[in-house]
Amino acid sequence: MSPRIMHSSVCHGLRCAAARGSHEGSVELRASVLAHATRKRIHLLIAALFLVVSTSPVFAWIDPAWPFRRPIDVDWVADRATGDELIYADLYTGGTHQPDGSDLRVATADDKLLRTRVLTVGPGDRIRIAFPAVKGVSRYYAYFGHPKPPPLEPAMADIPRSAGLLMEMRELTQADINNAAELEKAWNAAEKVIGRTLIPHASLGVNPFGEQQRTISRFEGTFPVGFDGDYFFALSADDRAAVFIDGKPVIFTDAAIGDVRNNAAVRLSAGKRSLVIYHANLAGDGRFAVAFRRAETQRWQALSSDVLGKPLWGKAGALERPEQALIADFAVAYQGECFFAGGYSHRYQFTANPPRQGVAANYEWDFGNGQTATGPAATQVYLADGVYPVKLVVRDGTRSDTRTQRIAVSRDWEWTDRPTEEPLERHALVVAGYRADRLPPTWLPRAALLFVRAGKLDQALSAAAAGAAARVPADAGQVMTALTEAADAAVEAGRLPDAVKLWRLTPADSLLQPGPAKALALLQLWRQGDADGAAKTLAQLPMDDPDLKRALGQALVLSGKRAEGAKLLESLPMEDDPARRAAISGASARTVEFYIATKDADAGENAWAVWQQRLPTDFLQGHAVMLKVRLLELRKSNAAAANIAEAFARAVPDSPYSPPLLDRASRLIGEADLARSLSLRKLLKERYPEDPLSQ
Repeated sequence: MSPRIMHSSVCHGLRCAAARGSHEGSVELRASVLAHATRKRIHLLIAALFLVVSTSPVFAWIDPAWPFRRPIDVDWVADRATGDELIYADLYTGGTHQPDGSDLRVATADDKLLRTRVLTVGPGDRIRIAFPAVKGVSRYYAYFGHPKPPPLEPAMADIPRSAGLLMEMRELTQADINNAAELEKAWNAAEKVIGRTLIPHASLGVNPFGEQQRTISRFEGTFPVGFDGDYFFALSADDRAAVFIDGKPVIFTDAAIGDVRNNAAVRLSAGKRSLVIYHANLAGDGRFAVAFRRAETQRWQALSSDVLGKPLWGKAGALERPEQALIADFAVAYQGECFFAGGYSHRYQFTANPPRQGVAANYEWDFGNGQTATGPAATQVYLADGVYPVKLVVRDGTRSDTRTQRIAVSRDWEWTDRPTEEPLERHALVVAGYRADRLPPTWLPRAALLFVRAGKLDQALSAAAAGAAARVPADAGQVMTALTEAADAAVEAGRLPDAVKLWRLTPADSLLQPGPAKALALLQLWRQGDADGAAKTLAQLPMDDPDLKRALGQALVLSGKRAEGAKLLESLPMEDDPARRAAISGASARTVEFYIATKDADAGENAWAVWQQRLPTDFLQGHAVMLKVRLLELRKSNAAAANIAEAFARAVPDSPYSPPLLDRASRLIGEADLARSLSLRKLLKERYPEDPLSQ
């Protein structure tokens, strides 16, 4: 007996018991007590039955062989339907669907099976379906998970082309297209399907499936003709497009023009005419648009949803399963994107669907990116596209349920013409709460770059260090970029020791080498003024790189090994003509001086490096060293500037620039190290007593 029938029988019995009680008022006390106890038991039974009814997950189920379903709700005036409306919706199956989606069925609450077209299966566990709307119905049910679904009749596996356009995109294999017939032939030759969806209008500005190039698409719909007569169609496309009415070509184009000059007329009789549009994209964005007008008017009209009918979006609800009230299930909502470092990060909101009984439950999340959380809702930022297994465990006392949905993370391609752009700081705030040691290796450099741009230096250094620790990094180029930006940010923030420490973390046998060792040596030499440390670092590297050889030569000179350093610098290629050397040297020095005068340290450093590449032995003369010291002063690196100035003056005492370098070093140190400053002043007077700076 069903709960509803039992409930009716109990109520009838209760009414009968009450009636008998009214006619037998003189019964004995024992009978009265017995009747009272009976009524009490009946009331308890009714309460229990109501509890069963209220907590029962579902009553109507299309077939027990389908273990899962989701409700699909449509926000529309269902009672005013025309009968032509179509609904399309996305739903997650937890991987229980058949690879081709052949187990998907859509029905109404009274078990009426509807025609259903599976538009796309994946990526991940998401499926998009479309089906006709039913007048007066706002809730539908999508069933799935049948292990061996019976085949549908062909008519039930497709939908009418009664609202919007059914779009299918394929990879283009035949590019020689010069007319409508060749375009249709190219479509028939294309086999690999990229995606399907419903669109409300005969125009396309963005690819709703991604960044694919060389594609061909077919759009099917219905063009309503109100009156017999001539109709004009205008077409613009990048790169090829054609319009067919009732299977016959009307117009073809191979140009994207901004007006209606490319148009053609066709005579149509009243009724619903079959409309097909083909569009081929050879490269670029791939756009097209169709407009029309009747012969008796000059007003062109877009082939929009006002003409074609607008498909209705259905919202999939919580997962349901017969006789199971506690189900681990959640909704996924794309919140926004953020572009940085040549790619996008994506923010998602995950919200658990509560148990139907309304009791308190505990939620445990694993987001497939190394991060976990608890609670009914959580926000996650994904730093790279991909398919991520998101697992939810729901616990309710002694009961529990676990479910994993594979979520395809990417840009919201259907809305890239109106992207939900979010500030970088918002994404950085979420990622700052992650455990860096659990991040996917490919994420580490992007996390570091995100933190650098958001001004979160500690997190940037941590992520960059984790990325550099592997001997074989996931993406060597991006790891090196992250290390460089994080180290530069530390230097700019006055945290030079942190930058040096970061570069030291890269293993000697890492595939990143010798890049990190070279960066460390240059940091030691030109930011710390530690020539000895730089020389030791560089000496461990192969000298097949002229830049490394030049840096080692300079470090050796500054560390007191003038002859050894000069030999290296003289072995490097340079300008052959001595007359040109002097001209190049003078011009290079003046260029650096200009940037110093304009306080452009970056441009000055670049110009100085180019100068040393062309004339490496100019370093031995001292003028280049003096300008390098001034550039360091411009960067507020006074300690390093003083070290470089003193080191060169001691190593090359016969240079005419040694006296001013000693003087400059003494002044730069000043009161910070008065004893050393006075010692340098004394050395200046002893070595160069006749120099004006000694007076």
